[in-house]
Amino acid sequence: MAILGRPLPLISRFPRVLLRSIGTEQHSRRDPGPRRPPDGQAFGGVDDGGMYVQPGEHVMSWCREHDIAFPNQMKGLKARLPKNPLRLGVFFSRRHCIDNKSMRYFDKAEHPFARSMFDIYVAKKKAPLWYDSWCTPNARPFVISTARRRIKHALRDALAARGYDRDGRRTGNDPEETIVMDLFGTLRIHSPEPKMVCNSEFAELVEQMSWIVGVAELELRRGKDGRHLAALSAPHQRDTGSPPYQHNKRGPVRGNKNQRFDEAAKQPPSRGPAVTLRKYF
Repeated sequence: MAILGRPLPLISRFPRVLLRSIGTEQHSRRDPGPRRPPDGQAFGGVDDGGMYVQPGEHVMSWCREHDIAFPNQMKGLKARLPKNPLRLGVFFSRRHCIDNKSMRYFDKAEHPFARSMFDIYVAKKKAPLWYDSWCTPNARPFVISTARRRIKHALRDALAARGYDRDGRRTGNDPEETIVMDLFGTLRIHSPEPKMVCNSEFAELVEQMSWIVGVAELELRRGKDGRHLAALSAPHQRDTGSPPYQHNKRGPVRGNKNQRFDEAAKQPPSRGPAVTLRKYF
């Protein structure tokens, strides 16, 4: 009886082990998963797991109603930086864009948390500037969360140094700068090395953010009429005969050969090697 009594605990655990094995069964590696639709039918973005998400009609109608774009509207910010030791990547849009992590709630099937996420984004519309940071998952979660907080803290300090509050609104009273009302759009910063961000001096990180904010300001600043100044400058310059502004190129754009661009062709003082920040999508 003593010998027959020992296997009983193993037998009692067998159904639970079997259910656990069945519940955690993984798909075959040959399973390609859901395919990405053609470019002509692509309206959404990718979620946090790298899987393409096709938003439903209820999501697209909501985005049109509240003027919110999908994350595939973000593009890389081109900048000429003196140095980029942290290898930061910057992406921007002149519209308010949904974060990649939220796209899992906005697929064709109505997620139970979709309405709650809608309300969160509608409440965020009060802030003209949306910004966030994310890191490559090559470190522990604590390191990644710390690096994200340091980047956003340094970004807020850089905004304050240039006369903006944490939401991108202009705070200065200089009469010459009253034409700029705020920074409107979305700004996201990517760090491929979160450990380097955590080990760097905070003053150096703020200096790096100051250069980034200075470049993003040219793209996102908005006048009191609610329109972006960067979008208005190019047509105005074409009408007046001056070459359009090029941020990351030397010399003027080729235009009318009979027109002189002596003053516009003067090269700006060198600020270091050109750094083209990587594209996100």
